[in-house]
Amino acid sequence: MSYLGNELTLVEIPAVDYLTSLGYDYIDGDKLTAEYGERDSLSEVILSKRMKSSLRKLNPWISDDNINKVIRKIERAESLGTGLLEINEKIYGYIVNLQLTVDQVIDGRKETKTVKLIEFDNDKIDDNEFLVSRQFVVKGPQETIRPDIVIFINGMPIAVLECKSPFKEEDSNENVGKYDGFQQLRRYMNGRKGNIIEGAERLFYTNFVTGILNKYTAFVGTISSGCKHYVEWKDAYPLNNIEVKDYKETPQNIFLQGVFKRDNLLDIMQNFIVYDLDKENSRKVKKVCRYQQFRAVQKCLKRLEEGKTPLAKGGVVWHTQGSGKSLTMVFLARKIRSLKKLSDATIVVVTDRTDLDEQIFETFQNTLSNTIPVRAESIEDMKTLLRNSNAQIITTTIQKFQSDKEESKIEGLFLEKEYEILSTKNNIIVMTDEAHRSQYKGTAANLRTALPNAAFIGFTGTPIDKEDKSTPRTFGSYIDQYSIKDAVVDGATVKIVYEGRKPELHISGDNLEELFDQAFEDRTDEEKEVIKQKYANKRTVVEAEERIEEIAKDILTHYKEYIYPNGFKAQIVCVSRDACVKYYNALNKYMKEIMGEELECKVIFSGSNNDEPYLREHHTSKEEQKTILTNFKKKTSESKLCFIIVKDMLLTGFDAPIEQVMYLDRPLKEHTLLQAIAR
Repeated sequence: MSYLGNELTLVEIPAVDYLTSLGYDYIDGDKLTAEYGERDSLSEVILSKRMKSSLRKLNPWISDDNINKVIRKIERAESLGTGLLEINEKIYGYIVNLQLTVDQVIDGRKETKTVKLIEFDNDKIDDNEFLVSRQFVVKGPQETIRPDIVIFINGMPIAVLECKSPFKEEDSNENVGKYDGFQQLRRYMNGRKGNIIEGAERLFYTNFVTGILNKYTAFVGTISSGCKHYVEWKDAYPLNNIEVKDYKETPQNIFLQGVFKRDNLLDIMQNFIVYDLDKENSRKVKKVCRYQQFRAVQKCLKRLEEGKTPLAKGGVVWHTQGSGKSLTMVFLARKIRSLKKLSDATIVVVTDRTDLDEQIFETFQNTLSNTIPVRAESIEDMKTLLRNSNAQIITTTIQKFQSDKEESKIEGLFLEKEYEILSTKNNIIVMTDEAHRSQYKGTAANLRTALPNAAFIGFTGTPIDKEDKSTPRTFGSYIDQYSIKDAVVDGATVKIVYEGRKPELHISGDNLEELFDQAFEDRTDEEKEVIKQKYANKRTVVEAEERIEEIAKDILTHYKEYIYPNGFKAQIVCVSRDACVKYYNALNKYMKEIMGEELECKVIFSGSNNDEPYLREHHTSKEEQKTILTNFKKKTSESKLCFIIVKDMLLTGFDAPIEQVMYLDRPLKEHTLLQAIAR
C-alpha cells in the first residue's frame, strides 16, 4: 500500500493549516529559492533576505557588512565544532545566551556589540517572523532532500517535522511510523546509504527540536535523540486539551499547540533545552523537556508569581520516579532566572542524601550555562551562603540543618538549641527533592526556621495519602501530578510485573508453643514474654540461614531460566545488613551448582567502625562502590558481576537499564516502595 497520499492529506497539510492558525506565515518550499530572492542557492538553508530584515529590526545599530558576516557565520558554521552536536550547541549559545558579538564603529568609537538573533521577550514576540514551509528543498553534498515541514524563525530553520501515514500503525500494531520517521530524520542529518551521503547536515545547525507526526500521535526529540527518546507530547498547556481544535480526530494538534504555539516555542527554546552528559555512554546529548516537565514548571511559576504568602507560593510536584524530576528542577531554575520579577531569587536545592546532592549538583553544573551552582560543603559553608542570600543556586543536604546542642542546668543532660534564623528575605525559593514525611521533622523544621519567608516547592514520587496532613501544611497543595500509570503509558517507565515467591517454611517437631514452654519451663511468665519479644520476632525468622539458603537457590533458578539468558542482571534487597551477608554467602555456595558457572555478587551497604568482622569484610569506599556499579552496568559478556545485594542503598537515584529484576526480601511501603518500583 502506498502511504504518500495519506501522509500529505491526513498529516502534512492539516499540520501546516494548524500552524498557520497559530500565527505562522506559510510559503511553499518550491518558492523559498534564489529565483524568489529567498536564498542564494538550494545548498543554503538560511533564508538570507528574511534574516537580514530581522537582524536590522532587532539590532538597529548593525551595519550591512556585519549583517552579512553574521549570516555567513551561521550558514557556514563548520569551523565552530567537529560535529553536528558541537556546532549546534555553539549556535544555541549565540541565539539563547547572546554569545555572538561583532565589532562595529559607533559614533566614531569601535565597540564590541552583542547580536540578538531572536527576540525572546514575550511582549515583543511580533518582532520575530514565524514561517512554516512544506517540502523545503535542500541540496546536500550528494543528494537533495525534501523535509515534510520546516519551521523558520527570522530566516533560520529551527524545527524539522517528518510526517508519516496513520495507517502504518493500524497495519502493524507497532510504532512503525515513529521508527520510519526517526530513520528519515537521521538520514536528513547526513545519514549514509552505502557510500552515499543522503542528508544535508547544514539544515540542522540552527535546529532546536525535531518531530514525528502521524495524525494520531506526535513525538518530539532533538538531533541527538535515539528513537526511544522521541516521546509523545500529550498536553496543550496552558490550554486544556479539549480546547484544541479537532483534538480527538487529530491528536497531533495537541503537540502542535503545546510545542509550537509561538510563546510556548520561544519558552522551550530559551528555558527547556539542555546539553547534558550521558554518563552511560560518556558523551554529550541534547535534551528537550517532556510535556509534564513543561507543564509543572509553568504551574510552579504561576504559584511563585501570584501567591500572597510563602505557603501559597509553594506546593507539591508529584512526578513518579524516573520521570525526570532533577531536570524539571533545572528547567524551573532557568525559567526563574529568565523572569525579571524573580531573577534575583536565591534558589536552594535540598536533598536527603549526600549522593543525591552530588548527583543533582552535577546535573545543574552540566546543564546551566549562565549560572554556576554552588554546593554547600559543610554546615558553616551552608549557613554563610544562606546568610548572604545572593542570586545564585545552592545545593545542600537536609542533614546540614541539624541543631547544635547545649548543656542544660541538669548535670550531664544536653538539649538541642533553638535553630537560628539565617535569612528573612522573601525571595528565597527552596526546591526539596523527595518531599515525603521525612521532610517534616527535626532538621526540616530547622530549615523552615532558618528561612521563615521562603517559598517551598516539594518534588516527590510519593502521593499524599488521606491521613497525611503534614505535606499540604508544609509545602502547600499539589501543583502538578504525573503518576506511574502516566509514565508507563508514555513509555517513560516500563511496566512492572510482580511475582510473589514464598519459600515453604515449616516447624520441625510439635507445636511451637509447647516446644517453647518445654525449653523455658524454669522461667517466669514475665521472663518468657521478654524472651519472645527479644528473640522470637519476625526479623529472626527472616534472617534464618536455612530460610535464606532456600530463597537463594530459588533466586538462582529463576535468574538462570528467565533473566540471564537475555543478558540482564539483578538486585537483591534485604531486611538487614546481616541478611545481605547471608545472601552473599548462600548465592556463592550454590552458584556453580545451579548456574553452571561462577557469576559475581557484591554487597553494598553503609558500614560502621563498630561492625563485626564478617560485616567489615563488605565495607566499601565511595570509589569502590562506583567501580562496582560501573561493572554492574556493563553487559554480561563484559562483566560477570550479575548480583548486587543491598539493604537501603540504590533504591533511589540509581539508573541501570541492565537490571531487569529486583528480588525483594524485606517489607517496603509508601515512598520507599514507590522509589524501589520506579528503579
